[in-house]
Amino acid sequence: MGILDKLPFQIMGWYGPNYGKFTPKSIGSLAEAGFTATFSLLKREEVMHSLDLAQDAGMRLVIGLPDLPLWHTPNVVDEAWLQRFREFMLAVRHHPALLGYFIVDEPYGPVFDDIGRAYKVWKETDPDHLFYVNQFTVGQTYWVACSYEDLWERLWAAAPLEFVSADGYPVQPVSEADWEAHRGEPNYYARQKARLMPHYFEMLDLQRHFAARWKAKLWAFTMARGEYSPATAEGEMRFQLMTGLAYGAKGLQYFAVEAGNMLIQDDGSPTENLRVAKALNTVIRTWAPTLMKLRSIGVYHHPANLFATRPLDQFMLGAQTDLCARGDAIVVGHFLDEQRQEHALICNRNPFEPAVFRFHFGTDEAPEECSPVDARWSRIGFKEGRWAELALQPGEAKLFRFTRPIQATQ
Repeated sequence: MGILDKLPFQIMGWYGPNYGKFTPKSIGSLAEAGFTATFSLLKREEVMHSLDLAQDAGMRLVIGLPDLPLWHTPNVVDEAWLQRFREFMLAVRHHPALLGYFIVDEPYGPVFDDIGRAYKVWKETDPDHLFYVNQFTVGQTYWVACSYEDLWERLWAAAPLEFVSADGYPVQPVSEADWEAHRGEPNYYARQKARLMPHYFEMLDLQRHFAARWKAKLWAFTMARGEYSPATAEGEMRFQLMTGLAYGAKGLQYFAVEAGNMLIQDDGSPTENLRVAKALNTVIRTWAPTLMKLRSIGVYHHPANLFATRPLDQFMLGAQTDLCARGDAIVVGHFLDEQRQEHALICNRNPFEPAVFRFHFGTDEAPEECSPVDARWSRIGFKEGRWAELALQPGEAKLFRFTRPIQATQ
């Protein structure tokens, strides 16, 4: 059992406050916004004081190892490096605010041996904290692996991590020429002249697959960039968080905390994006105890017109028990709890526009919805027959539980 099995749902800042900016105000701003942890790059003399400040704020830290660069340069983890790493862990491992050690971001093949050597020393010295390696998103093998799956297989052979994590930010503005050439396609948002990156849902689905295979937790990302317009910031951030949850995420990360004043300003005070994050984190933390108990058994799209998406109507147990939808585009995360009670997290697939649709749970009894305010369950009504009529704001999700008359077949 790793540290993530012992902790509640983690919402982590990535990365900051860094190098001299770790103050009661900066860490306090993140704590007030509902973050449980953050990853910070610190000088050696800042580490213990920063851990103390994090503890005072009720948060934990993933610490970028001072004086121990790894990044993308192979063969730097020699005996001297390992000894410094061991000494650093021995110095901080008993601090209650420690979450783990940042090793490297987006490593590629030549540094896997280094990661494996560092992992072995970590396993011997402090396996009670997190060995943090963020992985590449889909399509980035850098010609050192046969495929994306092969790259992850090789990484896990070197260091079987406690979580699966890869950042790929889905919504990007496009040029006038690009928009003119592609408008009308399902991954282009005409009014905002933006597009959804075509591999976004493939990335989430592969992470979901590998998390289940390795019995690791999926940690999803959201971009908290400073260039969001005030009108779209909430929808774009919520879309990424909620689609990550629909794919089974058991932890969330925001990129970035202080780069370009994304979440906190240089003086540690909150930005408008942090105020948005606070509202989103409030909902997530309300649902978190339930989400942590759910096991992902499927993810469906209506319509399934984007790359690597699975149609909702394909899931059929007979004419009376179909899960299906009519109306605007949605993502449906399908889950079971420990008692095999079915759950669905239904998310508006559009980060910019509201969605209205009807959803068929395949039940005679109305499903229950989990309140985003106090986590209480209450029954929703059927509008016509056994169809539930639902409305969602941009990127918004709703969490349901329901029981269908599923019987074993020969």
